[in-house]
Amino acid sequence: MKERPITSADRSAAASRRPRQTVRPALTLLLAMTSLVTAVGIASPVTANSADCPSGKFCIWTNYNYDGSFAYFSQGSANLANPIGGYVFNNKVTSIWNRTGSAWCLYDGANYSTLLLRQSAGGYRSNLAVERIDNKTTSLRSC
Repeated sequence: MKERPITSADRSAAASRRPRQTVRPALTLLLAMTSLVTAVGIASPVTANSADCPSGKFCIWTNYNYDGSFAYFSQGSANLANPIGGYVFNNKVTSIWNRTGSAWCLYDGANYSTLLLRQSAGGYRSNLAVERIDNKTTSLRSC
């Protein structure tokens, strides 16, 4: 039996049987990125105050009294030199609030080296300059 060539009418008929894609590629990318950010537990930096720190998260701010650029974490960050929402928090942390159920540690070096501070569960500090450790944090995590 001889095969016949595929015509443009055949292609049109096949295309009409395919389900239509209703989500635009840009929207798909946005949703994928949102899922990634949610999984990592990091918020885009914004000007914030302590009321913006969600329950169950560890929050950091670049200024004292919970002001300036802000991010929160469910897990940690091995290197705050990597941008979070386009902002680099490395050596810029001045206020913290631990709204998790476990202690968190701040480190002077990447990959959790050189412990600066252990913050108990539920604890907060409005100005790390008091302890002379503001603008020194490079990594942080639950400890």
